[in-house]
Amino acid sequence: MDRVRLLLAASGVGLIGYGAWLHYPPAGFVTSGVLLFAVAMVGALRAR
Repeated sequence: MDRVRLLLAASGVGLIGYGAWLHYPPAGFVTSGVLLFAVAMVGALRAR
């Protein structure tokens, strides 16, 4: 079940980044980076 959740999250981040890239190419990288950073922060806070 965790693998399915991880796969869905990764594909969602990819699609959001790609959609932003279609609008303005640098925004795709910024959006993906912000989303991945947010996921890392949530994971770090949950591990406490």
